[in-house]
Amino acid sequence: MRVDVAAEASADPSKRPTKSFVFTRGEVAGDVKLLANDLRKVMEPHTATKLKSQRANVLKDYINVAGPLGITHLIPFSQGSRGAVNMRVGRMPRGPTITLRVKSYTSMADVASSQRRPVSSQLAYMHSPLVILNNFGATQEQHTQLMAVLFQNMFPAIDIATVKLSDSKRVAMFHLDKETNEVEFRHYFIRTKAADTSRQVKRVLRKGSKGPNLSKLQDISDLFDPEAEVAYGSESEGEDDPSTHVEVLNQAKQRPGWRDRKKGSSGVRKSAVRLQELGPRIRMKLLKVEDGLFDGDIIHHAYVKKTPEEAAKLREMRKMRDAERNKRKSAQAEAVAKKKARIEAAGSRNSRGKDRAGLKAFQNDAKDEDEDDDEAYFREQVGEDREDDGEDDGGKVKGSKGKGIGGRVFGQKRKRA
Repeated sequence: MRVDVAAEASADPSKRPTKSFVFTRGEVAGDVKLLANDLRKVMEPHTATKLKSQRANVLKDYINVAGPLGITHLIPFSQGSRGAVNMRVGRMPRGPTITLRVKSYTSMADVASSQRRPVSSQLAYMHSPLVILNNFGATQEQHTQLMAVLFQNMFPAIDIATVKLSDSKRVAMFHLDKETNEVEFRHYFIRTKAADTSRQVKRVLRKGSKGPNLSKLQDISDLFDPEAEVAYGSESEGEDDPSTHVEVLNQAKQRPGWRDRKKGSSGVRKSAVRLQELGPRIRMKLLKVEDGLFDGDIIHHAYVKKTPEEAAKLREMRKMRDAERNKRKSAQAEAVAKKKARIEAAGSRNSRGKDRAGLKAFQNDAKDEDEDDDEAYFREQVGEDREDDGEDDGGKVKGSKGKGIGGRVFGQKRKRA
């Protein structure tokens, strides 16, 4: 995902294009990581496909990075100690946040393995999928409506005036079960086929087909006669439902510079729409709704109900906790500033080393000057230079290296006469 950081930072957060982070938090099973990767695939191309996450990362790390990159939604997956999988959807920068309990899920690989001819089109992920919300409009519950709005805003909005039908290759569907209040998520690939010809003609004209054996036929019409023995078709194969037929503009007609040489040709063909599942399948249930970004007051909880007095008490406790947190942060900032000032006043290690080296050089120069003054004083009083007494500045006897008094070498015994 490539983002112009300067343009995104200057834009209004409420008008930013939809972009998302899908990641896992903490220690999760391999199937949960695979589910997160599948959801990234669904939300392409407006998501960070190659986002790397580690167990040591916390939510604050993703929030700090998401701001400059123009991310609008954070979708973390986590797993509890008993194996329960939770999915959270947070709206940047100030919420709200919904928490969903994942009841069951099926990966894209499992869905593809169950199909005879799975879809393998990478061009389908060049554009965002169409979003379908089923049974969400019939309910009047506020938390359900909020959940529907978040689901819809997870994907970019579609401009009907500029959208091309040829770019719409996928469908993301959210279905609400009214009896269990669970949400079913499905992901489909849109396939269109010509509907103005019969099934038998399609099989004859199919690419790579060898065609039927016409040696036993008396007439070409016997090929399409269902009562004939060699009929190219069967009564069990039903025709396409007319309700699935739509009129689509020919793709060649949409190309710039294309000219229809046939007079009276409108370039519109009738097609039948087919949906083929891509996966993943997710069945989830709303657990709670928070008014902040992964924090704040709990607006709705599926299992815990609070009275207005208890909710007010919790808000007061939250305010006190936030005040203590701000107080600690200010104290830490003040301590850091004092330590920094003390270090600057003492100087760095290099500057202190330079000062010590300069002091040592000054002391050596002063010692040399004192020795020169002693020589000059002796010459002035005695009238001649002072003789060398065989000792250097360190007080060691010159010429007696390795020898003691009387010329005897230390460590050897004197020989008797």
